[in-house]
Amino acid sequence: MQLTSSNINWKLITKTNSLYDRNKSYVWKNNMQSGILEINNGLRQDGVMSPKLFMLAMDDAKQTLESRTSALHFGYDQLKLVELST
Repeated sequence: MQLTSSNINWKLITKTNSLYDRNKSYVWKNNMQSGILEINNGLRQDGVMSPKLFMLAMDDAKQTLESRTSALHFGYDQLKLVELST
C-alpha cells in the first residue's frame, strides 16, 4: 500500500503499523478457547480505523489495476437502478 504517497503523516503510519504488528487472537467454540493464533493480515473487525484503512487499500488496488490495464473501468456511472418487489 502506498501510504507514504497519500500525504499521511509518517508518525501515524508508524503507530498504525504497531497496532497490527505481532497481533494475536483466539477463538471460542462450545465454551472452549482455542490456542493463541497469530494474525498476519487483514483488518481488525472492531477497529475504528478499519474502514479508512480498507478504503486506502482499495484505492491502492484500483490505481495499480488501472495502471496495468487499459480496458478497466471503476465507478458507479454504469450501474442501473434495480427495483425489487416484495
